[in-house]
Formats: sequence, structure tokens, C-alpha cells
Amino acid sequence: MSNYPSGSDSDRVPYVPAWLDSTPPEGTRVPAPPAVTDGGRRERREAASRERSVLLSPLVMGLTLLLTAVVGVGAFFYFQGGEKRAYGEGSCLDDLAGSTPHLAECGTPGAKYQIISIIPDTVDGTQCGSVTGANIPIVVDRKDLLCVMDISR
Repeated sequence: MSNYPSGSDSDRVPYVPAWLDSTPPEGTRVPAPPAVTDGGRRERREAASRERSVLLSPLVMGLTLLLTAVVGVGAFFYFQGGEKRAYGEGSCLDDLAGSTPHLAECGTPGAKYQIISIIPDTVDGTQCGSVTGANIPIVVDRKDLLCVMDISR
């Protein structure tokens, strides 16, 4: 039995079994399946090297280094407290406006106030009353009390 119609039977359709539905029509070229020699390891290796090259590119490394430096410097200043750690007994201030007093060099015309005592972890301004010479209480960062004396007179 042939799958093709005979010359006398022109309207007959050729028989195609169900398991051959995906078979291309006769006369078309079917590409040979790729030869698998290394089990696909080469493709995985090439994909991994492309990923590695993106991660290790100079631009990505530079941006990562810059971001790390910025975060590191910010963390250093956050934990060191910035300028407020520079306050010490005997330090001079030029202005008391705002929540953070500004330091000034003692002996210069800009120095108007001098810190007599620092009382940490309190906001009770009445405690400066017991400090001799201190007539101005200043709360810094809502946790430290500076007892200051006016030296501009």
C-alpha cells in the first residue's frame, strides 16, 4: 500500500500516521540535530564569562568603590558625631542661634561665648545654675547640656 495517490486515483489524500504530524513535507531539508560533544558545557561557560565580564567591568567596579566610600565616610561622621564632638570645656562659640552652636577660635573678635561645662545625657537647664560663671544653658541635639558663659562684655 502506498501513501501516494495513483495516477487513476487523483483525488485521494496521502496517508500520514499521527506520529508523523510534525514531519516536514517531502523534499524539504531537515537540519541535522546539533552534535553534542561536551554536554552543553561550552554554552554554560560562555554565558558565565559574559556575566562575569559585566560584573567585573571597570565601570561597575568604579561605581561600587565610589558608593562604598560615600557610605563609609557618612557612617564615620554619623558615629563620630561630626562637629558636636569638637565641643569641649573651654571651647568658644560665635553664635547661639539655631539648634547647633558654631565653634569659634577663642581670642578672636567672633568668639562671644565660652563653654564652661558639658553635662551629657540631660536637657534640664537648671543644672547649669550650680556651675560657677555659667549663665546660659544650651541643649545640643536634644541630649547634651552645654553651660555657657558670655565673654563678649
